[in-house]
Amino acid sequence: VFTLPNLKPYCKFKLTATEGTRVRKVNINQFSLKTDHANESHSESCLVCLDNMGQISIY
Repeated sequence: VFTLPNLKPYCKFKLTATEGTRVRKVNINQFSLKTDHANESHSESCLVCLDNMGQISIY
């Protein structure tokens, strides 16, 4: 994850571990929350990683 506008690394996370996990796909997804009230909503954009072991990590 990088910070803007300088694109400096922030919160480094090692994606490969000692057991040999490798990243297969990375995507940015938007998750939305719907409420009973029409004028209230909440959404977040998250980085989603899928590795070769089938584990999904969301940041």
